[in-house]
Amino acid sequence: MSNHTPGPWTAEFHGSVWHIEEGSGVQLSCVYVWTEDDGEKEAAANARLIAAAPELFDVASRLAEWGRGGMTISELGGAIHDAVAAIDKTTQEEA
Repeated sequence: MSNHTPGPWTAEFHGSVWHIEEGSGVQLSCVYVWTEDDGEKEAAANARLIAAAPELFDVASRLAEWGRGGMTISELGGAIHDAVAAIDKTTQEEA
């Protein structure tokens, strides 16, 4: 069991800073934009990746159960579906 702040987390852009927040709006982290060229895109991608951390951790933990023999084929299918959704969250343009 993990002791991290439960998800979902969101990435919200304010000025030149991405705020990573948990469900009730409490700020967990910040990602700063230092340059205007590729820095903005990189900061946004980093913020999305951080915001997806709870879902990515959850699905990685579930897939580890497959490796331990503790998951059915049906459960594996659900875990793979959730893995795709979590990865998609990290690559979407609007966070």
